[in-house]
Amino acid sequence: MKPYPCRHSVAKFDLTLNAAEEGDQIVCNLEYADRLFKKETIRPDGEAFHSAYRRHVGKSKG
Repeated sequence: MKPYPCRHSVAKFDLTLNAAEEGDQIVCNLEYADRLFKKETIRPDGEAFHSAYRRHVGKSKG
């Protein structure tokens, strides 16, 4: 998982997960309202989603 540049500077909702296919990859973006969440508390949620996604993809391709 690595940071991905984003065009938005303000979250439209409290928490939003966007996913898009780019070539042979799926690029995800997790936007959050920083008035509700801190980076250090939201990051584990992003990592948990990433782990769940990797487990799911691993099962579907295996």
